[in-house]
Amino acid sequence: MDEDELYNRFKELSDLKEAIEANGKAFHGKLGQDLFDLVFGYWPEMVACRAEMEVPLRELTVAYSHEAMESLNAAQYYLRTGAAVPQTAPVPQPLSATDAEERALKLHREMPDVDMDEWREIVWEDFQWQMKANHFVHRIHKLMKRAMTDFYLDDLLELDGKHLLLLDEYLYIMGASQFAEELYKLMDDREPE
Repeated sequence: MDEDELYNRFKELSDLKEAIEANGKAFHGKLGQDLFDLVFGYWPEMVACRAEMEVPLRELTVAYSHEAMESLNAAQYYLRTGAAVPQTAPVPQPLSATDAEERALKLHREMPDVDMDEWREIVWEDFQWQMKANHFVHRIHKLMKRAMTDFYLDDLLELDGKHLLLLDEYLYIMGASQFAEELYKLMDDREPE
């Protein structure tokens, strides 16, 4: 390899590195902003404390955009090394009113002395918040998958089915679910007004 070929090769590698870094920066910026916007759009009560929550929430969105990237890196690692893929579980379906009815019916069977309508009322009070929180996690999960598709489609196309399932599970458990848990901690830790 002569001097010009060596220079051209280094230039190609340098350009590739810059392109990868720019794509990563764009991914983190877009996903971080989408998560930030989702929080204030989904939880209207957060709007009142936006100024107070902006900095910690931005830090949280950055951290979890990196967590999403780590999920892709993990799936690629298992693919590249041929290591056994950990057993995956499908991402659970969002909760629905049917789930609340089933829970009330189960409680009614266990304690038939309580009227079914009372069980429905008891279950529904708690279940409404659970359902909203569960749907929020699913929205986060979809945002993460959309960002992955927008910025890393070629990398995703290299994964086979079991590695895509692993990525999906990691995005849900270590990305979306954990982001929501950390957000709830932030909301609980903020000073009461």
